[in-house]
Amino acid sequence: MAQTAHTPGNWTTDGFRVRVKTGRGTDMQAVADILPAMSSAERVANSHLVAASPEMLAALRLAERALVAVHGEPEGTSLESKLGMDAIASVRAAIAKAEGRS
Repeated sequence: MAQTAHTPGNWTTDGFRVRVKTGRGTDMQAVADILPAMSSAERVANSHLVAASPEMLAALRLAERALVAVHGEPEGTSLESKLGMDAIASVRAAIAKAEGRS
């Protein structure tokens, strides 16, 4: 498993800026600003999606381990095996993208 290179911590959002607690009292550090080139509702939705990214990456890593434990490494031709292979491939592609490997 690749080491996490992103800013660790619980990311939060006010709807337009994604922040993370710096560990010093209540100080927050900006991780991302959502640009105003879209509607306010879309900016807020994008901000929530970005703020959830660390948790989603952790969930994908867990899902990958669980899928491999249940289905094994991708192989075979049965429908169950094909679904398992597709799921594992999809999860691995999303993890690679989040880690900057694709």
